[in-house]
Formats: sequence, C-alpha cells, structure tokens
Amino acid sequence: MLDDEEKERILDVDKKESLNQTSISNKRPSNISELDIRAMEVNPTDYDYPFENIVFEGGGLKGVAFCGSIQVLEELGIYPKIKRFAGTSAGAIKAALIAVGYNSKETEDFLSKDMAKLFFDARFGIFSLLPNLLTGFGWNPGNRFLETLGEALASKTNGNPDLTFAEVVRLLECRFVKNKL
Repeated sequence: MLDDEEKERILDVDKKESLNQTSISNKRPSNISELDIRAMEVNPTDYDYPFENIVFEGGGLKGVAFCGSIQVLEELGIYPKIKRFAGTSAGAIKAALIAVGYNSKETEDFLSKDMAKLFFDARFGIFSLLPNLLTGFGWNPGNRFLETLGEALASKTNGNPDLTFAEVVRLLECRFVKNKL
C-alpha cells in the first residue's frame, strides 16, 4: 500500500515538463493519475480468477509480448487453470505451444528465433512467386517454419511432429472449438 506521502510524491508533476513526458526523478511517470495509484495498491494475488480460456491475437511481435502475459499468469497461479487455447497468426503459434505444455520462458525462446528465415523460404526468391502461387499456398511455402514448429511440438508430446488435434485432445485432455464460417 502507498502512504499519503508516497502518493503526493508520485502526483507531484514537475512544472517545467509537459504532461506527455516522463520524469526521470524516482523513475516514475510524471502523469500518474489517482486511478493509476489505486491500481498500484491492488495485490493481484488476493483474488481468485476463474479464467479457463485464453485467446491470443496476431500481430507479429505481439507473439513475443504474450510471453510476459503468460509469465504473469504463472506467477499468479492462473496458468494451470487454463483449459482452452486459441489464437490467430502469431497468437495461434503461441496458443499451440502453450497447449502442449510450453511455459513462458520456453515460448519466448521459440518466438525469439529469426522468424523471417523460417517463413521466407522460397527456393528461388522472387522467381518462385508465380510457380508457388500456381502450385502451392503462396510465394513462400513455410516448410522451414512447419518443420521447426513440428520439432517444438514433438519435444513436448509423443515425439510426433505432425500432431493432430485429436492427439492433442487425447494427450492433454483439452478441447478445441471452431466457429461456422
């Protein structure tokens, strides 16, 4: 809990600075509101969270940022209660990893790899564009990425890099849901 003196010190805005800048004194933002102070006083471990589902959105580097959210869930004891995982794009990669048992540090290590080298694997560069579009799923087949993800999934499951949803359900007793399109 913050005492009154601490609150005053946090709210004391240096008049020489704009409210949009941060003050380096005391390493705290100079524009903290009363609501922010009240939020700082809340201890998340005092609550029981009934969360069973987690969904991650896509967005490239957000996949790595989600590692911090999983770390917080681990620290609060919420992570073991999560039963269903979903995501799109980078979030789907994250959801797949945590669904098979990866923790925040392991997912961060996986997602911190040079993904561009894994995704952009057209054999002949720009000359692969037309043939790959006509015969495959796009310019870059993504085979390197699929191999790397398969190895990651295999290391936490039965050793099968081509794990199916049915096998995940059997191994981990979790459920997958989908929407009608």
